[in-house]
Amino acid sequence: SLDLNDFLAREEPGAPCLLVALDEIQDPHNIGAILRSAGFFGVSGAVVPRWRTAPVGDTAARVSSGAIEHIPLMRVRNLADSINDLKEAGFEVVGADIDGTAIGAHAPHPKTVLIFGSEGKGLRRLVRERCDKLLKIPGAGKVASLNVSAAAATFLYEFCRRSSTGRAPVL
Repeated sequence: SLDLNDFLAREEPGAPCLLVALDEIQDPHNIGAILRSAGFFGVSGAVVPRWRTAPVGDTAARVSSGAIEHIPLMRVRNLADSINDLKEAGFEVVGADIDGTAIGAHAPHPKTVLIFGSEGKGLRRLVRERCDKLLKIPGAGKVASLNVSAAAATFLYEFCRRSSTGRAPVL
């Protein structure tokens, strides 16, 4: 794993960058599936808290189908504090939240962090408050929400679809 400050220090100023951050995801299968989607869409890295999150171990690696080998993992002590560091580095911080604005109304920023919350509770209060924007995937069915890994794949698709290259910006 890589230190977030080291990652930010090697980033080219003004270069586009898309990161995912996981806020207390409990199921290693979901972590692996999110990392697989991140690898497919060419995400530049993943920010994962050291505590209160499922381990990024054998199960997550297996479910990621090798994507874990291509995505820099940045373990952080405190995700809410790391959000401030990312904002200072010029990132727009977007939280996936069922009460957010519809994702289709948002114009993606070239440097973005997409944060996905735990399976049952979503984003923690302080993480939610520190986000620049909260976005949701509007649904029409009787089921209220998607699995976090399905939501992450949908967000990544939508952000990459609207980028000028058609894929996530890579460092």
